[in-house]
Amino acid sequence: MRANPNQRHLILFARFPQVGRGKRRLAAELGDGPTNRWARRHLAASCRRLYAPGRWRLVLAMEGAPPGWSAPLGLKWLDQNRQAEGRKELGPRMIACLAAFAPGPTLLIGSDILNVERHDMALLFTALNRPGSLLAPASDGGFWAVGHRGPALARSALDGVAWSRSDTCSAAVRALNARLVPLIKQDVDQAHDLPPQTE
Repeated sequence: MRANPNQRHLILFARFPQVGRGKRRLAAELGDGPTNRWARRHLAASCRRLYAPGRWRLVLAMEGAPPGWSAPLGLKWLDQNRQAEGRKELGPRMIACLAAFAPGPTLLIGSDILNVERHDMALLFTALNRPGSLLAPASDGGFWAVGHRGPALARSALDGVAWSRSDTCSAAVRALNARLVPLIKQDVDQAHDLPPQTE
């Protein structure tokens, strides 16, 4: 079945929150237990906040999810909206997620971004009224959102991009010939990235 070229898809790109997996810099400061509890709460809250039937379809692309993954997170209502990430490198995984819904307008965002609201998604989807790719920058030099509308990107499109660097976003803009939307957000890598009074 061909994808609806006008259907909007919002992909939340995540790793299943599990002690000892992911967020290792944060866990080194807070401990494994508090880090895992924060990751679970943040993922569930992000899904609830960004779920907007009628405006876009929310899809959870989650690596490492075990059977029955949704119940512990309180996300059983998202069971039918999960997309397997696969085991490729980061760039090809992201491109494959976007390609699954081509040529329609599709956004992919990280699951550890602070203060992301529906109006932010609406702004980015409006920018995708024009075909092509876009990126929204993170405060550390990376990007927190990548969007595309049109024929699927080549799986190698991000192969030359170095991750976790101060120039990652600018390198990705060049690689994708993307528009940069000046909507800056912060992701969480270390304890000082967390809001006050966060465990």
